[in-house]
Amino acid sequence: MTVFDKSMVQEQFYTSFGRCYSMILPQEVQELEVTSITMTLRMEAYVFPHHPGQYLHRDTKDKLPVELGRYFFIATNHKVP
Repeated sequence: MTVFDKSMVQEQFYTSFGRCYSMILPQEVQELEVTSITMTLRMEAYVFPHHPGQYLHRDTKDKLPVELGRYFFIATNHKVP
């Protein structure tokens, strides 16, 4: 099942990180128990998985460097409050 709408993505700009995107899932989507997220990037980037309220927290050191032309997989488990 694919459930996605561009309105779920919030763009922000930070001087230290540059352009950042947050995925804000509606409650009805969260209740579907999201099991995976697939992204296609057009440039190299770092992906920082975190839950709401964790951004810029000391735990945000978890990151996945993404290189063009390569596939990456990360297993993580977040409980959204």
